[in-house]
Amino acid sequence: MSARKLREVTDFEWRRSIRCYLHPVEDKQEPLIWILDNHYNYGNEFYGSDVGVALTPMTERCFLTMSQALKQHHGSCVTGPVGVGKTETVKGLANILGNFLGMFHCSITFNPISLGKIAQGMAMDGCWGCFDEAQNLNREAIAVLMDCSYKILQALRSASLSIILTDGQEIGIKNSVGMFMTLNPSATPPFCSMPNEIRSCYRTISLIKPDIGQILKAKCSAMGFRAPGILASRLKVLSELVKDQLPSEFHYHFTISALVGVLKRACQKRRFMRDEKALDKTERRDEFRSDSVASEATVKLNMPIQTGGPSGMNSMVKLPGQSQRKTGTPNPMTAAGKLEHSLVCQTIEEMLSPRMAAQDQAQFKIILKDVFVGLPDSPAARNALSAKSRGFDLEAALENKAMDAGLIAHKPWINRCMQLHNLSQVSNGIIVAGPPGSGKSTCIQTLVDALCVTPRGLSRQSQTSRTSKPTETNHKLLKINPLVVDDSSLMFGYLNQANDWVDGIFTSACKKANRNMSTTWLCLDGPLIPGWADNFNSVLAAEKVLHLKNGDKLFLSDNVILLFETDSLCDSSPSTIARSGILYVDKDVVGWKPIAKAWLGNRSQQEAHVQVGRKEFTR
Repeated sequence: MSARKLREVTDFEWRRSIRCYLHPVEDKQEPLIWILDNHYNYGNEFYGSDVGVALTPMTERCFLTMSQALKQHHGSCVTGPVGVGKTETVKGLANILGNFLGMFHCSITFNPISLGKIAQGMAMDGCWGCFDEAQNLNREAIAVLMDCSYKILQALRSASLSIILTDGQEIGIKNSVGMFMTLNPSATPPFCSMPNEIRSCYRTISLIKPDIGQILKAKCSAMGFRAPGILASRLKVLSELVKDQLPSEFHYHFTISALVGVLKRACQKRRFMRDEKALDKTERRDEFRSDSVASEATVKLNMPIQTGGPSGMNSMVKLPGQSQRKTGTPNPMTAAGKLEHSLVCQTIEEMLSPRMAAQDQAQFKIILKDVFVGLPDSPAARNALSAKSRGFDLEAALENKAMDAGLIAHKPWINRCMQLHNLSQVSNGIIVAGPPGSGKSTCIQTLVDALCVTPRGLSRQSQTSRTSKPTETNHKLLKINPLVVDDSSLMFGYLNQANDWVDGIFTSACKKANRNMSTTWLCLDGPLIPGWADNFNSVLAAEKVLHLKNGDKLFLSDNVILLFETDSLCDSSPSTIARSGILYVDKDVVGWKPIAKAWLGNRSQQEAHVQVGRKEFTR
């Protein structure tokens, strides 16, 4: 307020801000939210402890425009490239006003009849609806959306209590309904351009570039990091240097979602490190409790009797020349703050460097070292979430499973398996990319086999202590080729002639995985092209839900991990890459030596010339 030089409540800078007042309504106080000169009733929709969108100047201007469009009975169309926060902005306004927001991911196979039913339900319930990535709709669906939007908004402007939509049935309408959509004008190729009739019903809001510094500062503060401003500046400088000095591939660019995933992983490490310290302190206290009690009793027996007043009074007397220590502003970069920043630095190396090729990782480490300069080494940060802290060594389990399968436990390849496990703790979906023969499938299978003998504390949903013994936990790997069928309806489901829903290959596997108590790794092995991969954008987001063609939602549980195994990211959609964790397995990860050792290990003892070759090889 002081920076804006606000002096009176009639100033525009104050009136355009989001304010909440209590007003008497029917003998009780009800909260009303004011934006500019318009008030909005709070919808009382519970969103939990979600941090929500960061309030930046750009976000506040978007809220002002969308709120004015609501009062004027217009929809809002948020446009912008991938990663600018279009969807999060719409969710943020719904969170602030407490209204229920239904997110509907659009695709080229979206059923127009289902779209009409969604619009009819929104009008009857009075909730908000957002059609995400609306440029992917086909012509029939766009025609239905245009017709429903025009009729609903016209009924709101005329204060009508009923409306007739596509099915010809008259239904009631509530004035609290709101319609939103997001568009990506840079999507290639756009399946269908939006007609001017829809653009006249929706007010366009363009987002060009997010304020990364302020968003990251708000996220760091919400997660409890010390010196959040300094940490956000470091992350912003890191993303800019990587964009300037590394190749221009999109998966090298650090989006806000990727950096927030790093912060979440660092929070997990910090929490587990604190738990380990507290548990060690408790064990030491229990171990020496008897000795401490005995020593205290001995001291009390040998203590002389004091007659000069209450014990300890002399220590509380203040000397005449003693000055009281002044309390000043603490230094934001204390020792604890430096350790937390060092932990974030190490987490970045674990989470973001796996997406790069070998020749680019060296340059990235130099950039990371220059940005996070002057920090101490993080104490055992790498193993804070590993099985070593819980009485089990995941790396040893990987080596044992590799030996059981007749493989050579090559150190760089084992590191890739560990990185895949780290990514699975944060990301809903992981892209495992690399040329053929680089060990991608074997890496996934070996990790799943090794996790079957780990304690349940390593899973994302369990909270057991480190004293738990290794028990058999069930991890399953299910591979599906998404291009095995020509019709996508056979993969993602369809409506039959009786208008009944029939599950496809993938939807049936997801429902079965949700019913299982085990952790299921769904691996989609095939070229990562937008034709089928864009259907998973909503699964890769925070809500982790698959939008079906009939308008229903299939929620995936926490014990379902989605994998994409592909050989190249050249044809991938930027929206899919921005929401996923990426593990790039280069051909140099395995090399020729492990392959040669494995081949020599399978030779019989009678092949003397091979034995001689083995000696020469190992020399």
